[in-house]
Amino acid sequence: MPSYLDFDSTKKFRDYIIGKTLNQPNGPQTFTSSNYTVHTLSDLPNVDPGSVDDNRNQILTSISTSNIFKPTEI
Repeated sequence: MPSYLDFDSTKKFRDYIIGKTLNQPNGPQTFTSSNYTVHTLSDLPNVDPGSVDDNRNQILTSISTSNIFKPTEI
C-alpha cells in the first residue's frame, strides 16, 4: 500500500526533525493540520495563457528594422 506525503502522514517525521531544534511555542507541539491548508490538484486551476498571437513574424520584422542607429536628417 503506497504512503502519501500529506500533512498528517508526515507528522511523526516532522516532529522528529523539528523537535531537535525548536521547543514550545514554536516547536512541533503547536503544529496541526488545521494551521495549514492542504491542496489537491482540483483546488489549483490551470492559468489561462491568453490568446495566441499569429502576427508575431510581422511584429518581429518591424522591430528589427526600426532599431537602426542613423541620423534623423541626412
